[in-house]
Amino acid sequence: MKTELSLQRRITLWSTLVVSLIFIVFIVLVILALDNQLKWDLDHRIDEEANAVELSIFHTDSGISIDESIEWREPHHQDMDDESMVLMILNENLHLIRRSPNFPFSPELIQSFVFDPTDSNYYTRSFMDLEMRFLVKPIPFANQTLVWIIVGKSFNSIHQILKEVFTIFLFSFPVALIMVYWGSLFLARKSLRPVRAISEKARQFKSSNLSQRLPVPRTDDDIAHLAITLNELLDRLETTVVSLRNIAANASHEIKTPVTILYTYLDRWAQTHPDMDTHEILSFRSELNRITKIIDNLSQIAKTDSGAAKLQFDTVWMNDLLYEEIERFRPQALMKDITIQVKPLPSVAIEGDESWLHLALGNLIENALKYSPEHSSISLKMESTDAHTLMVTISDEGHGVPEQDLELLTARYFRSKQSRPGTGLGLAIAHWVVQQHHGKLRFANNPTGGLTVQVCLPEQYNPGT
Repeated sequence: MKTELSLQRRITLWSTLVVSLIFIVFIVLVILALDNQLKWDLDHRIDEEANAVELSIFHTDSGISIDESIEWREPHHQDMDDESMVLMILNENLHLIRRSPNFPFSPELIQSFVFDPTDSNYYTRSFMDLEMRFLVKPIPFANQTLVWIIVGKSFNSIHQILKEVFTIFLFSFPVALIMVYWGSLFLARKSLRPVRAISEKARQFKSSNLSQRLPVPRTDDDIAHLAITLNELLDRLETTVVSLRNIAANASHEIKTPVTILYTYLDRWAQTHPDMDTHEILSFRSELNRITKIIDNLSQIAKTDSGAAKLQFDTVWMNDLLYEEIERFRPQALMKDITIQVKPLPSVAIEGDESWLHLALGNLIENALKYSPEHSSISLKMESTDAHTLMVTISDEGHGVPEQDLELLTARYFRSKQSRPGTGLGLAIAHWVVQQHHGKLRFANNPTGGLTVQVCLPEQYNPGT
């Protein structure tokens, strides 16, 4: 089964992805802007170099004269490196007048330029295995004689700067990504903290304390609106549940009187009509007993839900309690020819409510008898474990319960497909009683068929703690 990422993780990942994309776009824009700025600076430097060369050119009666005392002897015109600049002067017929030592004459390069006598032009060319930037600048004199200045410089320095900047970004990006991830995770946790508080509070809700409400953050946002909406839902739910509890409590109380009257009428009818079929009377009494059991269960459930059920803890001898319940259900077992096998019960006392423990264990024994076939047996044993736990085990030889239904047996009104007529409340009441004694109720199918129920109760439980 595919597991989806949690909301916190999705927020973190999406935030990291968005910030990463923004960071990448920022890097691209920075590199593009830096590239444009460096190229503009290169053009500006070439133009300044051309102006300086222009100051070294003079026109005399004998022709063009060049003062080579300063500009032409500078180191960056002698060798070829990243900071070198090449110089060349051509006459109006594009014949070479003068060139720097680091600028070999190339007719192919000269032919690639457009010589416009009215304006200076920049060109990018590959020359001497280098990508270079050239400026072709016309220099007119009074007699209309033209001189062309060609100044060039490689892009190597620009490429080196861009490479260094890109390397810095390349190594800083993973660090920034990690920082963004943990920062997004921190903000997501902080943002979802009110949701977790609402979830933790809601997890504490039980049917007996529906008066509690969820905390509402003072943020006036969607989370606060959600908390308010859920509290309004809890208001309606509490009203409905309280009404249902009152109905169950009142109904169980009101129905008892007519059922008692029916018992009386049935006894009188049997006495006044001795010729009446005894089997019919027994069937009618059995149905009245089932109705009485339903009423009692509804009454007990109503008490547990409303909090009216108060347990009175005292010393309870569990061996005596079990023997009493066994004897109480022995007639029912004899009717189905079911043998109740009881291993010798050790004398063990615990702190508990005797009446509620009677009800819980009685429900479990009755349930075993109900689902056991005729001429079968039920085994019951009690033992103390090393963990100071008292364990009562009841096993029957019925059909068992489907594995997927084992965890649902203590749910109210749940009845599996193999269930016989009943209320679906007996095991729910037993589970509640065991929980109130800080114990556990376990169910397991027997390998040979039937169901085993284990009641685990602490021997030293102190209800005051």
